[in-house]
Amino acid sequence: MSVIYFYPWRVFCFVNEDNENVIRRWLDQERIPLAQRNALQAQIDLIERVGPECVPGAIVPVAGEFLEMKAGRKGEMKLGPVLCYGPFADTELTLLAGAPIQSGILKARDILKVAEHNLRILKGNPKRRRHEPIT
Repeated sequence: MSVIYFYPWRVFCFVNEDNENVIRRWLDQERIPLAQRNALQAQIDLIERVGPECVPGAIVPVAGEFLEMKAGRKGEMKLGPVLCYGPFADTELTLLAGAPIQSGILKARDILKVAEHNLRILKGNPKRRRHEPIT
């Protein structure tokens, strides 16, 4: 007998005009190792099961309605995709863009214009996001 799990939260990823998951694409462009991708996915899984407050300091405000998810293993560079609550339900998050990494430093503020653009598109077309693993 199969068991179907219902989690209280859902974490979605924005997809670009080529139907690519922008977070997966960002991880590929930045050549993020599998171990770090898995750490980000594990954090996403935990958020879906428990909620965004499950790891104190993991989701921090950046500007306005935009937040940064800080994920990574101890001793490794932290990943910082930009996200928002919703925008279609109170128990969802949508990852909108990956923060570029320059000289080993995340630049979340630099990606806000992209996140704003993606959110504007998403609000006009709810099909521009998917619930899927990033690994």
